[in-house]
Amino acid sequence: MNIPAARKGFTLVELMIVIAIVGILLAGTYIPYKQSSLAAQVRENAEKINQSVTAAKAYAVNGYSLPSASGSRMAADVAMLFLTGAGRVETWAVPHAAFGSAEPNVASGARIASLEMPAGVLLSLSGSASLTLYWSAPDGALAKFVDGLASTGAAVAQVSVGKQDADGPLRKSVTVK
Repeated sequence: MNIPAARKGFTLVELMIVIAIVGILLAGTYIPYKQSSLAAQVRENAEKINQSVTAAKAYAVNGYSLPSASGSRMAADVAMLFLTGAGRVETWAVPHAAFGSAEPNVASGARIASLEMPAGVLLSLSGSASLTLYWSAPDGALAKFVDGLASTGAAVAQVSVGKQDADGPLRKSVTVK
């Protein structure tokens, strides 16, 4: 009488079935994970822009100063440039001057900070190609320059941060007041 030996381990077919089931379960969780990851990246960059705007206002109100030619310090206004093509937001301290209809020249100042958008994250403006926000010291009054010209509307700007996805764009807007 032959007694079959006790079987040890799993057959190849059983292992392949388990691997297929695990693969199906993982594939179902990948899409929501990818969407939430992209949404988090957009939210994070929108928050960074919001923090940069808050810091720029604080620089203007608290009296950021620049060195002058005589060696003393002079009051500085704060300009914030939204460079959509480069995907960058720059904050500049510029010599205090009354601003009118012409955009202030940031080349005469010093860059305080630069915020670079990560690859794939888009920076866009509502209805314009360029935007410069300008806070005058010490009161922090805001002027807005759209496409190089002073904006006569309310000094409020909409900046959008987004990322293109296969399911469409993900966007988050930041309102600057």
